[in-house]
Amino acid sequence: MRRAAADIDLISLEVVPAPGPYVRWEAGLAVPWNFRVVAVLTDPRILVILDVQTIPNRGPIIMESSIRVHGASVTSVLLRKVRCAAILALALQQVAVVPSTSDVTVDDGQPGLSTPPDSQAVSNARRAAAIYQQACESGNHAPTKEVELLMNRSRATVSGYLRHARDLGLLPPHPLSAPIRTAVQRLLR
Repeated sequence: MRRAAADIDLISLEVVPAPGPYVRWEAGLAVPWNFRVVAVLTDPRILVILDVQTIPNRGPIIMESSIRVHGASVTSVLLRKVRCAAILALALQQVAVVPSTSDVTVDDGQPGLSTPPDSQAVSNARRAAAIYQQACESGNHAPTKEVELLMNRSRATVSGYLRHARDLGLLPPHPLSAPIRTAVQRLLR
């Protein structure tokens, strides 16, 4: 990962840590639990924004990326020039601190320290599950349609949210999932 960081041409690189605790990473270093990386690359000028979350025992993970190009269209060739891993490696060199020599709060999983907020996908799943449950409790015969209308999303997107909510345990399994799974298993035998 560090080797790839040497071959990118940057005009600027800015790392903005979110307020909150730091998380232990590797080699005795700690990084913020959440931070944003803003990088400007050359040839052509590309603005790359990465939202990074550090998960204990896994390390930093890019949760969201945004790429903007000045004077050119975004193509697959251009996207291959954007090396997110190399940009993240350079950002980690800037933001990593040694906890013993700096006055940062390191989250070791102890109770009382704040936990990072849910990702956008989890928050969408939670909201969809709450709307779905409320619609079911009120006797609505089309609770998915209710979620669709209140969240102003397509049926496919809402189905994804509800599937994610079921995976998180926020909703019970779909009543048809067991018979369908059994039928598919019979077909595959």
